[in-house]
Formats: sequence, structure tokens, C-alpha cells
Amino acid sequence: MTTRLLPLRHIENLLIAKLAPPNEDEATHLGFSGSHKQRGGQEVFVRPGVGWHGALIKSHKNGRPMSAGNAGIETPDEPQSVLHSCRHDIMALWQNTDVHTILKRRKVRLEELPGFYLNDLDRITSLHYMPSDDDVLKARLKTVGVCEYTFEMEASAGAESGAEWRIIDVGGSRSQRPTWAQFFDDVDAILFLAPISGFDQALAEDHSVNRLEDSVLLWKQTCSNKLLGNVEFVLFMNKCDLLDAKLKSGIRLSKYVRSYGNRTNDLDTASKYFRGKFSAIQREHSPAPRKFYSFFTSVTDTTTTAGILAIVRDVVVRQHLKKSKLI
Repeated sequence: MTTRLLPLRHIENLLIAKLAPPNEDEATHLGFSGSHKQRGGQEVFVRPGVGWHGALIKSHKNGRPMSAGNAGIETPDEPQSVLHSCRHDIMALWQNTDVHTILKRRKVRLEELPGFYLNDLDRITSLHYMPSDDDVLKARLKTVGVCEYTFEMEASAGAESGAEWRIIDVGGSRSQRPTWAQFFDDVDAILFLAPISGFDQALAEDHSVNRLEDSVLLWKQTCSNKLLGNVEFVLFMNKCDLLDAKLKSGIRLSKYVRSYGNRTNDLDTASKYFRGKFSAIQREHSPAPRKFYSFFTSVTDTTTTAGILAIVRDVVVRQHLKKSKLI
């Protein structure tokens, strides 16, 4: 079976070549060791402007998918054909109880990683597979560098058009943080994403630092920044779906977060604890009093996220009115 699955390595490198050129070390294996040909468990990053959206779009001809992009070294629909030819071996491997025993022993939880589709192999490996919106969201492909997005929000009642929004998305890794300061001028609000499911994980850049603890410290630094004293903060405590799955699987939050104490190990209790912790930090370290806006989010839940963004819009409008001294 191992030999029959070897073509997947070739396909992996083809797809990564479309997302990020091999000489882009930071983009292809930021925070990990090893060459780009040995990416066991590594996470792929892409830079803005590399055209990965187009590389992932598939066209159809005579009812069959064709791969896009111009890597120049693959034949039409080769990745999907290889996946289809390996589908039975992949399914057999994933359904093998010994495999799950080994993964559990090594504390590898594949189902909690971005791009997990092993429970949906029959559909994913079909020759006629086309990614759904949920598939794209679950990929959670990260971007290094800075991305700028401009879009128009839905118009309110009586208005001819909605307000134009300009969002600057900055990378959250440690190497990216020194670039943030240049974007602090003329900011209405900062949307801060804290991955609260990472309480039992380490930073990719530094395995000695807990991922949640790093987010808490970064939140403290951001709140205390005097340049942002008059800026509204909106905290997204993200990846609640993964947090819920971890707690239900029996992983004890108190083992990693000592101050959690003997509280009940469930999502509702943990959420209240995290809200109180982040709120107390903002209250203590902000140069001037500011209202605490916080939401529990799962990035794949588009319906809830849309409602939250509407609330964020009201926060931004309120900030504009304050600057205009109308409130």
C-alpha cells in the first residue's frame, strides 16, 4: 500500500508549487524545519499576489475537471486522477484501527487540523469533484505578508449604497508583527482573532511558547499601545468548534491553563472563562476606558460570522460619530 500511495507525494509538490514557488521559504514552510520536499504535518502559507485563487479554480471540459495554473509539469486533471486512483487505499488506511491507535498514542489529532477531509473521501476523490464553499473554508489557508481588501457593505434602509470598507489583514506570526505599526494611523477598529482552541498547542515559530498564552500576551500589548488609545477593539475568540471537540474528547483545559482550576470542562464554562480573562486584560491595560466587544466564532460558520460583521459595522460607525463629536 505504501508504494501505491507514493504518487500522492508527487501531487502534493505540484499543488504546493501552484500556491507558493519553491524558493519562497517563508511562504512554503514558515516556522517549520526541513526542506519543502519533506513536509510531514507542515502547514502551507502563501504570499499575497501569487495568484493562488486562480491556481485552485478548476474548469470543466466534457464533464471532466481540468487542473488550472501553469506549473507546466502536470497533465490535465492529474491531481484529481491520482486521488481517484488511490482512493481505496486511502480509505482503507484511514479506516484501519491500528492507524488510529498509533495516531492517538503519538497525540496526533488530524481531525483538528486545517484541511481535514478524510471523513469525506468518497466525495473528495471523485473524478467530478468540485470544492464546495465549506471545503474552501475548511482549508484555512494562511497568508504571510499584508493583504488589503476593499468592499462595500450592504446598504442600510433608505441608503442608495453601502459604506466602503478597507480592511488590512496582517500576518499574525512573530516575524510579521514589526510591520503592524505602519498601519496604525487612521484606524477605526482593530479586529483581533485569538485561537482559543490552541490552549494545548505550541507556536510554530517557537515550540517552547504556548499558542494561547502568546495570544493573551499579544492582546495585552495591543490594548496597552498608546497609539491605539482611541481605537475600538473587537475580539474574535476563534475556532470554538475545535475547542468544543477537544473538550468533548476529554482533554482537560485545566491541565494547560492552571488558573482554570476545577471549573467544568465544557464549552460554555470555558467560553465564559476566556471572555472574563480577555475583558480583564483590556480593562486593566487600556490607556483610556473602552467598551469590550467580544464574539465566539468558528470561521466555517458563515451565517454567524455575517451577523457578527453587521455588529462590527455598527461599532465602526459609532467610532466615526465619536471622532466627529456627534456622540
